[in-house]
Amino acid sequence: MSGWIDTHCHLHRAEFDVDRDAVIRRAVEAGALALLDPATDLASNRTVVELARKHPEVYAALGIHPHDAREVTDESLAELGAQRSRLRARLVDWSSMFANISAPGTPSMGERNVLALRGALSRP
Repeated sequence: MSGWIDTHCHLHRAEFDVDRDAVIRRAVEAGALALLDPATDLASNRTVVELARKHPEVYAALGIHPHDAREVTDESLAELGAQRSRLRARLVDWSSMFANISAPGTPSMGERNVLALRGALSRP
């Protein structure tokens, strides 16, 4: 079977709300074998999980972008762990939390939270 894989498509974003199902269908018709939707914050983690459950060709990459690191709490870590457990077979990667945490605009307080998230979620 030949085709292609979109490794970074952000289908969870609001601009796809109107025609998301049609976009996914057209991608599959055009030869997409898989579409990887990387989450960037707590809300998008929930959405990518829903999309991966609804569409067999959509896979989730859970995570928190370093610029959103202030969101990371014990509760959010627990929620991400629960999402990971529910989505194990459809989870491809941990998303943006592995990005450069020293990038301009990344809150220094958030850096520690991102590192904690990365460590906590790297465990099986």
